[in-house]
Amino acid sequence: MAHRFVLLKRRADLGREAMHSYWAGHHADLALSLPGFHRYALRYVQNHLLPSAIPSAAEEYDGIGEISSTSDRERLAAFHQIYHDFLRLDEANFLDIDQCVSLYAARRVVMITPRRPSVKFFSFIRRQPTMSHTDFLHHWEHCHGPLVRDFPDFRGKIVGYIQHQLDPDREKSLGTGKPVFSFDGIAELHFESKDAFQAFFSLGEKMQPIRDDEKNFLLQPSMRMLVREIDFKSRLRETP
Repeated sequence: MAHRFVLLKRRADLGREAMHSYWAGHHADLALSLPGFHRYALRYVQNHLLPSAIPSAAEEYDGIGEISSTSDRERLAAFHQIYHDFLRLDEANFLDIDQCVSLYAARRVVMITPRRPSVKFFSFIRRQPTMSHTDFLHHWEHCHGPLVRDFPDFRGKIVGYIQHQLDPDREKSLGTGKPVFSFDGIAELHFESKDAFQAFFSLGEKMQPIRDDEKNFLLQPSMRMLVREIDFKSRLRETP
């Protein structure tokens, strides 16, 4: 199973609310009306950016698309055809295509199975320049991940934690086809509520062991996004 993320930037003449409305309405309806999309997509999620005052909060993007898909070559080929014939044309109605960035997760590691509904948060991360991608992923999964998962002060706040291990060679701008950020991973955290999310970022010195370990492998700052998740799983089960 392949897992794809797309950082989405709205057209300059659209407000964020209008972009979100079009994406969740007309564009989702179009995608879900196509039989080829149902045969390709195993999971389809839209993450709409929410306002946030946390450090390094990203405002340059308006949302994150997520698709988990089949690896069947015939279905992939059929999807690419309908994407270029229908979906790509519609994207021009609400997206600045050149500013959108596609990312592929080569592996997905679930540290804490998310409880839903919840507040969802993404951190797009890069490795220290002296570290290999392989060493970065090993430290993240086997050292930092368990530290976060088992950290006493996070209990009751974090109710989901997933590491998406990216393939940097497959990152590309939808417009130019060239890499933009060279991200190595995406940390996905879920919180019980917005109050729990704010409490997490107010821990201050209590988070020092986490911060100390981040210096071992992370290039700071990361790009952070607080989002509202819309999961279309019930409609994916329907045959158009």
